[in-house]
Amino acid sequence: MFTGLQGAFRTRWPPLKPPKYSRAQQKERVMAQILKEEDIGVWMPGEPTGNYGHITWAMKVMRLAMGMGDNAGLLIECALEGIPNMLKDHMMCSYSSWQELLDGMENVPAIKLKRARKELNKNRTRDADIAQLKAQNAPTFTSLPLQFSQLLMDNNRLAQPSY
Repeated sequence: MFTGLQGAFRTRWPPLKPPKYSRAQQKERVMAQILKEEDIGVWMPGEPTGNYGHITWAMKVMRLAMGMGDNAGLLIECALEGIPNMLKDHMMCSYSSWQELLDGMENVPAIKLKRARKELNKNRTRDADIAQLKAQNAPTFTSLPLQFSQLLMDNNRLAQPSY
């Protein structure tokens, strides 16, 4: 009974075929998936229970690549380019399958990522403080001509004879 209905439905509205991408287009799509530093080591609520942001990102990229037909993991190198050094420093960065990449990310202890984040924030604060000090101590070139003109005016007042 339903077999005929399903057949008629599929004839009228056939399932969409996934688009075929060239290797360059596949690389481009995977490389466009950038993992944000603020998502690394941060618990993201989601689907059934949630997961860390970097794990969620890896699953998303894995589904994208495998959906384009990369079951052999040829696009893993492209995905690794989108990972910040904060996470790369704790990974092997040499994987032969998407599942290995996912396992590698899951095996990075969260405490290491928290320490790396703290160190990164400390370095950024230090760099911002240094930049601020440089800005305060640097002479402003717009005020130099004004200072020179005031100096000349003061010298002219002193050099003029009084009558």
